Amino acid sequence: MGAHYNVICVFLFFGLILMNFISEVTCEDKESTLELVHVLYRHGDRAPIELFPTDPNQEHNWPEGLGQLTKRGKKMQYKLGQWLRERYDSVISDHYIPEEVYARSTDVDRTLMSVQCNLAGFYLPNDEWKFKKDLPWVPTPIHTAPIEYDMLLNVEKTCPRVDIEIEKQNELPEVKNLTEESKDLFEFLTEKSGKNISDILHVDYLYDTLYIE
Repeated sequence: MGAHYNVICVFLFFGLILMNFISEVTCEDKESTLELVHVLYRHGDRAPIELFPTDPNQEHNWPEGLGQLTKRGKKMQYKLGQWLRERYDSVISDHYIPEEVYARSTDVDRTLMSVQCNLAGFYLPNDEWKFKKDLPWVPTPIHTAPIEYDMLLNVEKTCPRVDIEIEKQNELPEVKNLTEESKDLFEFLTEKSGKNISDILHVDYLYDTLYIE
């Protein structure tokens, strides 16, 4: 369960973009200035990470691939980029300047693509910055690191303290009681899904798939 738990958790952190401005912004407080903005956001809508045996929507129903960013997810991120542009247009240049913006993502397809779509909405080029007249897009660097070396965003890294705390929580009477009280539900879900459902975490995985579908 630990490995699967960590795989799921890593996607809670997805895209990270750090915006660092040198420009000062006058606020209601005349002495206030905007020095640094951190924007932390998740990826856009994705396909399910896993399916279950009786699922009528099998892998061929997800042309993007399991766990990949969907068309809707791409639109979501593009719109978020437009919103960020509207909010910070007065302090960030209309074209990419390395000293102003630093974009960071986990090394996962859907998060990398989310940042790409976000920056496409954020940096809509005018004619001066287009490198191809009929293409309203300019490349913007996105930084990442292989999962095994990513010490900033990768929560797959083993943390003994966290593992100990999870085990402590699992031993709490209320958690054990909830598991015991849910046995009928586990059996029902196992029968209907064709997948072994034996704890709350399994229910969460199944719910994630059903919610997306």
